[in-house]
Amino acid sequence: MRKYHSHTLLYLHETIALGSGTSDHFTQAFVDTYQPMMEELGARLFSLWETTPYNGHWPQVTIIWEIDAFA
Repeated sequence: MRKYHSHTLLYLHETIALGSGTSDHFTQAFVDTYQPMMEELGARLFSLWETTPYNGHWPQVTIIWEIDAFA
């Protein structure tokens, strides 16, 4: 059995393809629904960025959440 420590942080990395949607619609849904839900679960927003056509699959958003004591 694995042993977890209370000071252990978990970083949850998500990549979301926006498809034909725009980043404006995603941002509104994220702020209104997704971020409050994740914060209720104990996650903190660590980083969020959108790719450009020049540096990755576009349109795509990457989100990193930081979670304390994930055990």
